[in-house]
Amino acid sequence: MEVLALTLLMGGAVGCSSPRPAPADQVGDTLVMGLGFDPGNVHPLVIPYATSFALSDLVNPGLVRRIDGFELALAESASFSDDGMALTYRLRDGLVWEDGEPLTSADVAFTWDLIADPAVASNWHGTAKHVRAVEAPDERTVIYRFAAKRNPVLQQAVTVRGVVPRHAMVDLDRASLRGHPIARQPLASGPFRVASWEPDARIVLEPNPRAPAAWRPKLARLVFRVVPEYATRIVELERGGLDLVDDVQVHDVPRLAANPRIRVVRHTSDVMQYVGYNLAHPTFVDVRVRTALTLATDREQLMQRVLTVGDDVFGRPCVGTVSPAYPDWVPSDLEPRPHDPEGARTLFAEAGWSDSDEDGLLDRDGSPFGFSLMIQTGSSELEKVAVWLQAQWRQVGVSVRIEKVEPTRFSERARTKEYEALLWSFGANPVVDPSIQWRSDGPYNWMGLSDPQIDAWIDKGLHADTVHAAQQAFHEVQRRVHAAVPATFLYWRDHVIAVDARFRDTQHDTYSPIRHAERWWVPDEERRY
Repeated sequence: MEVLALTLLMGGAVGCSSPRPAPADQVGDTLVMGLGFDPGNVHPLVIPYATSFALSDLVNPGLVRRIDGFELALAESASFSDDGMALTYRLRDGLVWEDGEPLTSADVAFTWDLIADPAVASNWHGTAKHVRAVEAPDERTVIYRFAAKRNPVLQQAVTVRGVVPRHAMVDLDRASLRGHPIARQPLASGPFRVASWEPDARIVLEPNPRAPAAWRPKLARLVFRVVPEYATRIVELERGGLDLVDDVQVHDVPRLAANPRIRVVRHTSDVMQYVGYNLAHPTFVDVRVRTALTLATDREQLMQRVLTVGDDVFGRPCVGTVSPAYPDWVPSDLEPRPHDPEGARTLFAEAGWSDSDEDGLLDRDGSPFGFSLMIQTGSSELEKVAVWLQAQWRQVGVSVRIEKVEPTRFSERARTKEYEALLWSFGANPVVDPSIQWRSDGPYNWMGLSDPQIDAWIDKGLHADTVHAAQQAFHEVQRRVHAAVPATFLYWRDHVIAVDARFRDTQHDTYSPIRHAERWWVPDEERRY
């Protein structure tokens, strides 16, 4: 067996603060984090949001955690077979669930069975085709047998999902897991357990007394308060009512950075904003219409308005869903479409849209050109961008109605394509896998792009023998997606987190603003709770 090196790439764990190790008896205080909306659930197989994942990872971790590489979690070792077709994990000794039942390889196999079952509608169901079987030859050994040889990074990436308890879930209706009470009150195996959950108000995590000794938290609890208004979250942070605010808007950075009580962490090119078009909707079937809307969009002006403070721009124009933080994976010849209102009008005319009654709005066959842009409530940045887009597109004769939808319903409607256009984001992913967004069956292909040639190039990259070959295939995927215009890609935005400076050993990365919260601690003299 060839032992796989599992290393944490330090570029992925930004904003660490480690002035000195926490004393063994340094336990106490509370971290209060502000959330814009209720995270829905913490079931690792059906989590709806990135915030949900951050909580779930503390309650029900997987065999490994995905940072920029892979970090061992429930597993103590991992090794690939010589032919790369099997990956064997060895579980830590003595793992138990919150209720005292042993956590074994049978739980891991059961978790994968749920992922593979279409009735569960797991976010990760699309990865099931890559695994032929998950075996549990003894209580601490798990073997993933893959369906085909692929890049080992992509192979291991399908194994990172949090593990769930077979004994508590084997008799549940699989189709109801997303809304089942266990999704909000799971049996914990990680450093924290869910102590209480008041929907749309407050979630409390407390140390899990049955967690492995190395995972015993230094903080007495984590509290997540739902504070829908962003401005209120910032005020609460400055007043001390909140200790951590994620996704800080750039205009607040100078003031927060000047506050000695607050530490500001910046992670470049972390979030991509885009307008996605429902390709099944009659308005957006014609690629000329989608291209025209993109040409009518002045990204530079948008970034000046929402991403610029003084001379500092917290982002860059966007060409697709692969972050420029990983330049080898982005084709160098791909450029954002220019701002070209006249070119937009020409394409609209070619698609049959003109201002026949000279009222300033495009029309065709007596019907005006207009559509609804669905955005999620709770984000003042998205609201600003939506209003700006509305004004931009009005200049070329397009009427846009902004539809604000609460977060859970937004996710449901996006997934079932009950929308016309939507404004949303993709996060940076160091494990580059465009199948998630752009394969015909991709779990986040909310636009409904279906192109056999794109699928073929994706598969070629997924099954490439070398990283270089994978990069070349995925470059072609990005070129073809760019040409298909399923979305107007706006910009990659830097991700900014603000945290109270009394917390030590904090970690924040692409996937979680509270990475390894069990290691965070506060000196006695600085405790607030």
